[in-house]
Amino acid sequence: MRSILGMESSLVHVSDEDIVGIVQQWRQLHPKREGRSEGQELDHFAPGRIEAMRGRMVMLAEVIAAVNAKLSPQMLADLEVMFYLGRDRIFAEYYEMLYAN
Repeated sequence: MRSILGMESSLVHVSDEDIVGIVQQWRQLHPKREGRSEGQELDHFAPGRIEAMRGRMVMLAEVIAAVNAKLSPQMLADLEVMFYLGRDRIFAEYYEMLYAN
């Protein structure tokens, strides 16, 4: 309702720059998917598959380290509240109460 009334509220601990950085890290692990072409199948025994898995694990470790270095427990709580507001379709007016919990 706040946005409909033209009111805006800030997050407690997370800035716009923080959110952009977190999304950039997330996009490294979840790039835009390209559609599969016809006839393309997944070969579980392809020689490069193990190396691709290793590369993914290295990238995952780097992203986790970068996010851990950036986020304080308060920032993590702020992001968690935003996640549940969106996922559970909770009204934004309950933000402060959820953050306090």
